[in-house]
Amino acid sequence: MSAETTLTRSDEVMTYYSATFLERSKEWLIHREGLQKSRKKKGSGMTTLFNRLTPLAKATTPLAQGTNPSEVSIGGTTVAVTLAEYGTTVKLSKLLKLTSIDVDAEEKVELIGQNMGETLDELARDAMYSGATARLANAKSALSDIAATDVFDADEVRGTVRQLKKNKALRYPDGHYLGKIGPDTSYDLMGDSAWTNVNVYNQGGKAIYNGEVGRLHGSRFVETTNQKSESSTATVYSNFIHGQKAIGEYDLEGDMPKLYIKVPNSNSTDNSADRFSTIAWAGSYVAKVLVALWVLNTKSGASA
Repeated sequence: MSAETTLTRSDEVMTYYSATFLERSKEWLIHREGLQKSRKKKGSGMTTLFNRLTPLAKATTPLAQGTNPSEVSIGGTTVAVTLAEYGTTVKLSKLLKLTSIDVDAEEKVELIGQNMGETLDELARDAMYSGATARLANAKSALSDIAATDVFDADEVRGTVRQLKKNKALRYPDGHYLGKIGPDTSYDLMGDSAWTNVNVYNQGGKAIYNGEVGRLHGSRFVETTNQKSESSTATVYSNFIHGQKAIGEYDLEGDMPKLYIKVPNSNSTDNSADRFSTIAWAGSYVAKVLVALWVLNTKSGASA
């Protein structure tokens, strides 16, 4: 049997830390569920253009016998998406070794993973908030008119889903739209007799979304602790329901958000006395609403 080298052990330990990091980050990435994911090739700049084609007019006029259909122009709009860089670093006063699992370092790797998850989740959430089409609960005319009693209930879900259908929003392959809510508004929604908890329809091991809690009136719902809220006459909550391909997210080949662990070595010009190690995450990312009419944000109150 060959001897285990430090290099081999280092690779194994780094793989373990990376898996721990990704597992912790995944818990917080709720708003990224159902987004259209793309990766920009390295060296092709930081901006991507997304072409959104306009549906063609219905061809209801009969053709004259023996003639070809008339040519029509394809129209559309262009959405520009520009990547930006994000990240966080923590410095360890003790020297981190990659020859064995360090319990203290593992906890810090988990903390960094959570920070990446929460950061990317909030970037996706804020992109949805700024790009969505807003509707107010109980047909209120102004944000300040919304009271705590204007809750996000089954009627609001039905109204939102109806509007998405009228807007011709694409559904996901399972025939549903995707909703994103928080604990305050899910409390009201789950009290409806038509609500179905995820454990009821997932007994067969069917694929579910990260954070999925149930479904109602043609929409499946995920729950996030990072729900967008605003201060007004009452606290107003954002409740998103959207269709497939309505929101895009992009990262950069060679610079996807990931874990970095640096230990002292001869190439560390900023750590000449080898007095510290660092754990960090960094990478390029952007999210953007591509079709505003396919992302509806019902702003509501919530029961106390």
